Amino acid sequence: MAGAENGGSGRAALRALIARDGSRPVIVASVFTPYQLLVLERILGEAGAFDGLVIDQRPEKFRRNRPADVPGAQVIEASLTGSVVQADQRRLLRETLSRIETFVGERRFVFMCASFAWGLNNLVLARFRRRGRARFVMIEDGLSTYIEAGQAAQGRLRNLAREVVRRLKGEPARALYSGHSLGLDLPEVEGIVTGSPDVPHAPGRNFVVLPPAAIDEAAPRDPGAVLFVGQPYLRDYGEGAIRRFAERSAAFLRNRGATRIDFKPHHFQTSEEIGLYLDQGFALYDPPMAVEEVIGASDHRVIASCNTTALITGRILLGGAIEAIAFDPVAFRPAQETREPADVEALFRRFDVEIVHLS
Repeated sequence: MAGAENGGSGRAALRALIARDGSRPVIVASVFTPYQLLVLERILGEAGAFDGLVIDQRPEKFRRNRPADVPGAQVIEASLTGSVVQADQRRLLRETLSRIETFVGERRFVFMCASFAWGLNNLVLARFRRRGRARFVMIEDGLSTYIEAGQAAQGRLRNLAREVVRRLKGEPARALYSGHSLGLDLPEVEGIVTGSPDVPHAPGRNFVVLPPAAIDEAAPRDPGAVLFVGQPYLRDYGEGAIRRFAERSAAFLRNRGATRIDFKPHHFQTSEEIGLYLDQGFALYDPPMAVEEVIGASDHRVIASCNTTALITGRILLGGAIEAIAFDPVAFRPAQETREPADVEALFRRFDVEIVHLS
């Protein structure tokens, strides 16, 4: 199978993926970013009747100020970070796995997540695929859902080191895997739910497209208002590179007519990295919502960043109501992934995202 047409589009295709035999499905879902929750809420809103458990691992400010909206599901808030060296994190992982076991009992269930690189999701894969009681469905998350993003050597070594620590401490074993960084190509994955029908035609992957989200494209917008979305690259690229990027991006936008540049940080960005943007005159604008919710409810006419998926998803949701600009989209990438630069730029162009090279 290859491409979105295999799973189809709309409610019927989604329900067929979740409940293959037509019975009431049991769903366990794991999210750790605001966007993942937004996609999951759309999925569960179209899923029909189900028994559900959602493990909400978003940062606390998001969980506190923007609770998960999943009628019919139990929600467990878990402050999991993926650390294997902190005793409280290892304890919380064990407790969360135990709560999943208690919820599903002896029933077969569907496990939904965006990435098997994330600690809890990986442990669920390792535990339940051996027992044959879980079916695995993935939800869209980031550029890596749309492009072939393999695991970088650094990422593989980091995973191996974490597994050594885990085994030494007697913790549950992880499922180490090669191939796609998120695990999209694992044989256990039965489908990948995405918000756009314009997905790669990757052999062996069953893409199912969500019905369109209801967004008001006619909301009043200020042509001088820009929402700039941050990405967490300080640790890998250093202060100088981030400062230059922020300075050149701000200069370009102001020359283009921007009168207000609001900065929406990535939830993993540190205060130090955020400060490098604020030093260039960006204004902190950080409501505890996914970027797509922010741009949908605000007066921003332009959304800009280096290479966040929000540039694509914003265009999917709002079309011509907004402009999207990607500054130097191949200059930065997550250290744990390998990406073909040409694929990244081609993906942005496919969704009418303007590409600007600053240097």
